[in-house]
Amino acid sequence: MRDSGQLRIRQIATDVLDKLHSIAGAQLRVMGRHTGRIALHAGLAGTVGVILIPEIEYNLECVCEKIEERYRGGWEFALVVAAEGAYEQGRESSFIQTATPARAGAL
Repeated sequence: MRDSGQLRIRQIATDVLDKLHSIAGAQLRVMGRHTGRIALHAGLAGTVGVILIPEIEYNLECVCEKIEERYRGGWEFALVVAAEGAYEQGRESSFIQTATPARAGAL
C-alpha cells in the first residue's frame, strides 16, 4: 500500500500545475531534497515542459532551449516543476543541510 500522505502531496502539486496552465510561464518548487518522486509524478500528470529532480543534474542551457522549443512549437505557456534538491551541473545542491533549532515559545 502506498503512503497516503505522499499521494496527497502529489495530488496537490498536480492541482497547482493545472491551475498554472493559464499563466504564461511559471515554476513550481516541491518537496524532494534527495528524491524527485513528487516532482516527477506531478510534472508528468500536469504535462509540464521541464521537470528538475535531484537524481539528475540539469544543464541550464538545455532547460532554456526546451522552454524556447515549446514556445516555437505553438505552446502558449511553459511550466517548470523542480524538486528542492535539484541542482545545476557543476554546482552543489542549494538546500540548507541543517535545521535551525526552534526558539522556546516560538510557534
